[in-house]
Amino acid sequence: MKNILIKIFLTAFFILPSIIYAAATPVKTEDGYIVYDEQKSDLIRFKYDDVLVEPGSVGTGDWFPKCTSLMNTVGFPTFKINLFYGAAMSMDMAGRGVARWPEAVRLYFEGEENEGHASMDYGIQLEAIRKSCGQNDSQSEPIPNIPNFDLRFFDKKTFTPFLMDGSIQDPISLQDSIDHFDIWSGSLHDLIGISIGVGPIDIAQMLMLSFDLDGYMFAEIFGSKMVIDEKAGRFMSADNQFVVVDPSMVDTNIKVPIHYEAQRYMQIKMVFTIGIYINVVLFDIGVDIPIAIPFNVPKKTWVFNSNTVRFDFPAFFIKERMHNFLRTRPGDDDSWEFEVENIGSKKLVGKMLMETENNDFVLYGEDVSLDPGESTTVKVVFKPRTEGVKTGVVKFFTNDPVEPETNVALYGYGSKEDEYDSGAKESDESHYSVTTTTGGCSTVIMDDSNSSLAIYILIAAALLSLTVLRRRRNEA
Repeated sequence: MKNILIKIFLTAFFILPSIIYAAATPVKTEDGYIVYDEQKSDLIRFKYDDVLVEPGSVGTGDWFPKCTSLMNTVGFPTFKINLFYGAAMSMDMAGRGVARWPEAVRLYFEGEENEGHASMDYGIQLEAIRKSCGQNDSQSEPIPNIPNFDLRFFDKKTFTPFLMDGSIQDPISLQDSIDHFDIWSGSLHDLIGISIGVGPIDIAQMLMLSFDLDGYMFAEIFGSKMVIDEKAGRFMSADNQFVVVDPSMVDTNIKVPIHYEAQRYMQIKMVFTIGIYINVVLFDIGVDIPIAIPFNVPKKTWVFNSNTVRFDFPAFFIKERMHNFLRTRPGDDDSWEFEVENIGSKKLVGKMLMETENNDFVLYGEDVSLDPGESTTVKVVFKPRTEGVKTGVVKFFTNDPVEPETNVALYGYGSKEDEYDSGAKESDESHYSVTTTTGGCSTVIMDDSNSSLAIYILIAAALLSLTVLRRRRNEA
């Protein structure tokens, strides 16, 4: 029976992933029902910031001096010089823990749609610009002799988080590049400020130089593992996707402390190129000398903030798991009521069925629905069709992960016509009475509840009879 339930559960769990049970769902099988259930935890968030250089800026932060009314003159200059810098990467994910059962509680974690974010901002930027107050104060231009540049790698993505299951198949990729950034270009004369040559020929003017920078940054963030309370006997299953909680470990609620680890992998490549060109009257001679700037950025493991995920479970409780009905003649009936209770912390939902060979027992009701702490009464009637021993079973199929199936055994006896119920109560043995006649004058009822008293009365009556007979003989 248990193996069949496991097979059916695994089939529904893995082959039919599109079926999502928002609440306990009884599914009819050949043996009764299987009650699938799931619960999602509150939203949990994992966040990690990898900051090498705190982002910041140096400079005026605004135009200086401001274009006030006293300076509102056409052509009056105002300046802004800022240096932005920083080296930081971050990632955060939001998701919920999910528990599904009945045969065993399987825990996994799924991301919330559009609740994943990853960003990187590495590099430096300098802006040195000026504008004129007055009619053209909306126009600005770079300040001469100050190199404006932007050497930042920046990328930001919003994504649907992958299953937090240790998978490395779906990384979050961040990338940016610098293409042919002109750091400086000019003649050697411009660079050193002096002439080199003989007579009218200035080699410093003929020799042209350029300094360019190319490079890229590529970062991948991918799952490593979800660490869960393994000391309590819970363990990651073989496919590294689910945590299986053995039913014996499930109380009415469990708290699972978890933290998420991810790996960050980064590549940085920078190429500094020096171009040398000589202008000759008839032709130009030029050569580029690339110089690779090495970077060593190893893999790094990020340990995100820890969370505690709580799950609640129902717990089905029946005090009486067996009942003996009174001896009942065919055509008559005897009834019994018993209490079922949900002692768990989640709503209990299920079905109940009667199994009896000749329909000698009748169960009133079919559905079970109990809030935490709630109880209800179940009624069963014994109505034998024939004489002899009768048996039956009330089967409860619920979303209790520890005891998904609970049985209550029923016993009864269809009595003969000359046997009748003596009014025995629940938990007493069944009684029957035999009627005897003494001397045709009176009747004495004998059964196992007054047999001792009856014997004493018979003995006293016998002694009295003997005494009377002796007196009559003596008188004769």
